[in-house]
Amino acid sequence: YLEFINTHLFIELVAQNAATIAAVLGEPGDIERAEQHADLPGALRGKARVIVASKDSLHLRRLTRFDPSEFSLLVTDEAHHSTAGSWKRVAEHFAGVPHLGVTATPDRLDRMALGQVYPSVAMTYEIDDAIHDGWLVPVYAHTVLVTSLELSEVSTVAGDLNQGELAEQLERDRPMHEIAASIPRDCEGRRALVFTVRVRQAERLTKI
Repeated sequence: YLEFINTHLFIELVAQNAATIAAVLGEPGDIERAEQHADLPGALRGKARVIVASKDSLHLRRLTRFDPSEFSLLVTDEAHHSTAGSWKRVAEHFAGVPHLGVTATPDRLDRMALGQVYPSVAMTYEIDDAIHDGWLVPVYAHTVLVTSLELSEVSTVAGDLNQGELAEQLERDRPMHEIAASIPRDCEGRRALVFTVRVRQAERLTKI
């Protein structure tokens, strides 16, 4: 079920990117995925000037059909993943083509340097900048103490908490009830958005 959701999410994101490119540039971006091929009969205009694809679509067979010398720019969204093998494979295929990486979360928890892929930073726009410019409301944060939560039993993977073990601790009855109690108490009648580790925790928290 989760694989189905993720697949359809990627399909939707690729379509959204292509539509945005068309709106901004006035030229439709062609899509490379599944049975759609940007450089084969059935594409928009033969070889498209702009191609949008997910890194999962650009496996080796697809990559070899694209001649890097025909491209003037490679743009990678969610660029904080660029040090991963499947992402680096795409970048290495287009070696020599100017490569722009875009991400809202450049600080990786595993400290893997994005400088391995990107030699310089073109622009940074921090949360404080967005607040100052009026794009975001100021953030006021406070801590909710969940006394029954035992994180000492949760190991770490690549510098982050093990998601499966964390979910097991958070889904115990006492932590779940403490978290649930904090929502009406601390949100003061406003709507709340709660991030959970996995779907089962979200479902249980909703019921509580």
